[in-house]
Amino acid sequence: MPTFDIVSRTNIAEVDNAVQSATREIGTRYDFKGGICAVERVDETLVIHADDDFKLKQVHDLLLGHMAKRKVNLKVQVAIQGDELRASAKKRDDLQAVIALVKGLKIDHPLQFVNMRD
Repeated sequence: MPTFDIVSRTNIAEVDNAVQSATREIGTRYDFKGGICAVERVDETLVIHADDDFKLKQVHDLLLGHMAKRKVNLKVQVAIQGDELRASAKKRDDLQAVIALVKGLKIDHPLQFVNMRD
């Protein structure tokens, strides 16, 4: 019986390239001089180190920009929780786009989208 899997995989090499280019930019930017600002990948987790929340947000935005340039998508994360999938994103619009995408798949099984929270 033929089978196939539908997956969404992240190209780790492209993630590493984005982390390296973000690290180079952090090293050259004046607003990060004299402080601790770094990005590292530990297994499949990205860790951002920063002195304060403002720099943490700047490094996060910088990293997202480099990820987008490398075509690595990080907008929506999905976690399996028992027999449910939990989607999370920064913006409600991204979650609504996922709902529209899933509704457009014409899945025969009835699906409900519950517990939308901000």
